[in-house]
This record gives sequence, C-alpha cells and structure tokens, in this order.
Amino acid sequence: MKNLSLIASMLCMLVLSPQLLIATTSTIIDSNPSIIDVQTMTNVKPMVVLNTSLIANEFIKVERWSNGSRTIHISEHFILNHPDCRDVWVNMTQTISSIPSNVCARAIKAETVKPLGGVYPGKYRWDRMLFLPKGNNGTHIVEYDYDDNLDTYYPSELFTHWNLSHNEYGQPTNLNHVHLSAQEVTDWMNGVKSRSDILAIIFGVLGGSLTIIGGVAAFFECPWAAVPAIIGGISTIIAAILALLGITEYNWIRDVVQTWYGDGFTWVGYVTKYSRVDYWYDPFFTRPMTCWMWYEHREWQQSWGAERDNPQSYHVSFWSRDEWKVGPGSATVR
Repeated sequence: MKNLSLIASMLCMLVLSPQLLIATTSTIIDSNPSIIDVQTMTNVKPMVVLNTSLIANEFIKVERWSNGSRTIHISEHFILNHPDCRDVWVNMTQTISSIPSNVCARAIKAETVKPLGGVYPGKYRWDRMLFLPKGNNGTHIVEYDYDDNLDTYYPSELFTHWNLSHNEYGQPTNLNHVHLSAQEVTDWMNGVKSRSDILAIIFGVLGGSLTIIGGVAAFFECPWAAVPAIIGGISTIIAAILALLGITEYNWIRDVVQTWYGDGFTWVGYVTKYSRVDYWYDPFFTRPMTCWMWYEHREWQQSWGAERDNPQSYHVSFWSRDEWKVGPGSATVR
C-alpha cells in the first residue's frame, strides 16, 4: 500500500506541475526534432532582369519542424534556348529557426569578445575579421554585428561600396565581406534600384570586371547568357522567402540589412565549381546514338545583415554543351 501511495503521489505531482511537464516536453522536441508538415507550391513568374525578359518556373517546398523551425527549399528554372546556355536552375535551401539567429550568436560570442581599442568597445574576431558587437556605447549605435568600419576597414566611409577577402594582416577569409554603401541601401529601399540591381552590383564587383554582366559571369564562371537568369533567380528566391514570412521588402531591408548609419552588409561564400554529365542512348536509331549532356554546377552561401549566422545555401546549374556519338568510330559533334 505504501508503494501504491508513493506512485499515486508522484503521478499527482506530474499532473499538477506544468513546469515539470513543459521542461520534459521541450527537452524531447529540442533534442530530436522531426518534420510535422510539408507544403509545396508552384508558380510561373515573368520578369525583366538586366534588360532581358525571362520566365521562371518556380517550385517551393516548406518543411515545418516540431521545434518551431522551418526549412525552405526554392527552385527557379529558366529555359533560355540560347546557343551558349540552354537552361538554368537556381536552387536555395535555408532553415529558419524559431529563435532569432542573432540571439543564439550573442550567447556564443560572449566568450570570444576581447576588449580592443578604438571608439567602440567589445570588438571580436569572426572569419578572421574584426567585428563590432551589437550595442550602444553612448556615441555609436550598432544595430547588428558587422565588420568594424568605425576604426579598421574603410573607417566611416559610409558611401563607399567595398568588399574584403583578407583581414588587415593579410590573412584570407572564408567569405567575401561586402559593404553596401548608404546610397545603395537607400536606393534599394526607395525602389530606385531593384533587388536584381543590387545583386548584380554585389556579384559584378566581386567578379572584378569593368561591366556588371562581365563581373557576374567572371565570378560564377558562367556564360554571359546565363547571368540574367542567375541574378533573376536569386532575386525571385529572396522575394519568395519574404512572402512566406509575411515581411515586406522595405521592412526587411530596414530591419535586417540597413545599419543605424544607412549602409549595410552581406557575406558571400566562395563558389564551389564542378561539372556533371547526363546522357541518353538510343540503340534503335539507324545507327546507335548517344548524347552526352554537360552541366556546370556552382554552390555558395550568402547571408545578410542581422541574419549573418543564418545563411542561404545556393546551388546553380546550367547547360554547357552536348556531345553526340553516332555509330562506332563516328566523330563527336556539338
């Protein structure tokens, strides 16, 4: 009887103590999240990018997890039928946590902050670059963690577009650290420049060419014909994410990209490049025929402003060339 009374008392404590129940439940969800819902949708989106008319066939899949986060997969397919590039796919995956990424980041950074000199305290290293932590020292306001442009990198040049791939000691970084000028951010917010314009500037400057299209083609090592589709695909993906989250582009730029001083930051990973070959074989033609289809692939990550620690993973693939082999010993033709 005493054992039964003890068990009954323990059961009553569990039922009457919401704290115990909540702690137990949250531990289970956080330690082993699972997909609880999947939504898919398709769209056809006409657009004009870099003076080129395009149509994107869009596929979106949203996976909702038991811990409150969402994983978004978006694919944009462009059929170009250009002799240098027949079609282009732009794919993106991003997991959006139920806890803002900057909250998680601050918990980690608390151990790495070192008291360095300058007009703003608490600077720390991230990707070998010196960063300003979010805060207000009474004279300077930092709305999110970003590269130290107060003392170290182009100090106070708010209207200068710059990108760095090495720190002040010449050490290489794992990302391209891109500073958007205050004028670029303002023009973007006010519609003077579109998302596609801003993206073309970012990748065009990173490519190092005198022309925007040439710079983008150099950065991704792709045909010029593929550039509008790549830029348009990334731009459309950003728009789709904002629509899924119920956020206007203006508010996203203001709350995520723009700093207190009007400029902004984005971080772009180095591009991984590789090729793959698909083929089909027809043994019933007048002579056996094989077609080898070469596709180029590019992968990188990019994050924006206050969402620095929650990057978007991109995968672009585009047709490169076909090789036909007809019958034994026949010549290869394109």
